[in-house]
Amino acid sequence: PPPVNFALEFNGRGDHVSVPSLRLETDQPLTVETRVKFERGTGDIETIASGYSKKAAVLLGRRKGTPGLLARQDLQSHFAGFDTPVTDDEWHHIAGVWDGKSARLYIDGKLVGKSFTRNITPE
Repeated sequence: PPPVNFALEFNGRGDHVSVPSLRLETDQPLTVETRVKFERGTGDIETIASGYSKKAAVLLGRRKGTPGLLARQDLQSHFAGFDTPVTDDEWHHIAGVWDGKSARLYIDGKLVGKSFTRNITPE
């Protein structure tokens, strides 16, 4: 049997988990969640978790210290973000939820962002 209460720990320097069997479908619900401790915002885009396919993509991360969830479905991009940086050096539970039509972002169980949609124009 697998170990009980097992967790991964990362030092924030290029660490990631790859799940090659994950299939992203454009209309299927998906929740990406984690516990993180943010010390400061770097200004760069910091990826917490991401995945993509030809028709869909999801990215849970933060920019300038501000957490957000980006979900792409065909040629539409959906973004749910929090308008305040989280840099308090405390542990937080962050969850990005995609229900097949819209994205939502939760921090410590509280809904902090709902998606707005942007059409992507192919070049």
